[in-house]
Amino acid sequence: MAEAVENFHHDRHEYKFLIIDNHSDSLLGCISLFIRHPEIPHFEIGYWLATGATGRGIMSSACRMITEMASVFLKARCLDIRTAKRNIRSQAVARRCGFRLEATLINDRLDSMGRVDDTCIYIYK
Repeated sequence: MAEAVENFHHDRHEYKFLIIDNHSDSLLGCISLFIRHPEIPHFEIGYWLATGATGRGIMSSACRMITEMASVFLKARCLDIRTAKRNIRSQAVARRCGFRLEATLINDRLDSMGRVDDTCIYIYK
């Protein structure tokens, strides 16, 4: 917990935003802006969304907002989203928000089931 508080006060690792349902106040997901290289500045967007909240444009909306924040307020020169190749929905969010596929890293990650998967890197231009 102390590390999280330290990060919050000094912007060292990430900016994290919870996605809360306006009607029920339940947690739907989270979107983060990871600080990769502050001197560039280079950021990576990461996100997750509860299964019951998918298909409603929630993550696309959150991604557009955090992309604008990174571009306008943080003056990001490099902004990317890295997703598992099997995660078709996450790739669709990236494309809807103006990101394009830059590279695919072969056999670069393990998925939640422990299977080897590729990593797709989408960049915002």
